[in-house]
Amino acid sequence: DPQIRQELFGSWQTDLIPATIRLSKIFKREEEDKQIQAQMENAKRTNSARILASSQSTNVDDPNAPTSSTTGQEPIDENKPSSWDGDTFTDEEEGYHEYWVGPTLITGSWPWSVSTDEMLDLHHRFAYPGQDPSTPVIDQEENTVYDPRTLAPGGRIRTTISDNGYTITNKTLKGHLFYNGIIERTLMKIGDDWYVQTYGTGNNFTDGIAEFNAEQGKEIFEIVDASMIDYFNSQRA
Repeated sequence: DPQIRQELFGSWQTDLIPATIRLSKIFKREEEDKQIQAQMENAKRTNSARILASSQSTNVDDPNAPTSSTTGQEPIDENKPSSWDGDTFTDEEEGYHEYWVGPTLITGSWPWSVSTDEMLDLHHRFAYPGQDPSTPVIDQEENTVYDPRTLAPGGRIRTTISDNGYTITNKTLKGHLFYNGIIERTLMKIGDDWYVQTYGTGNNFTDGIAEFNAEQGKEIFEIVDASMIDYFNSQRA
């Protein structure tokens, strides 16, 4: 019966095709999520390898050897050690700590692409806890850090900017609550989105503070990342 065939065909078009399209979109999104997750894990491994290379770098023996800030290479390269002023941090010494924050998605709520220059500028406005975002950090600048929860001062740090601005390294100075250690904040682009990853490590001089350092450091930089996202969104409100 032509009418029955038409009704069946129409029902198939109405129900099956949209369902197939929806399933296709779901599968596509799941595949994209897997790719992003894989890229994030690779970024973590890459940064970890770069951190290890830095602590074992031959640049300690040869101060004139080129570093990432002088070679002009592109960011996110495992062969580019950061400058830690010659310090070597190891879990074989007392007070060792290590923690990660992120990669934290910064631009997720913004549907259009964001320029590299804009993201680098934002990155430099959220380099350390307690920073005034109206003033981007400057290479080799020394500042006092503040706990964003209590506004209590933590001590002084020196900031190094490398990897064409993509990596910010904060090194604690003597008198800092968590001396001796560093954190590295790395800006990275995955797909159309921008992320920031923080890595902290060091050997604390104060006995029994390493675990507290890792715990509090992670919480503090989660707040720094949240403030960075809020600032980014506020500029587009």
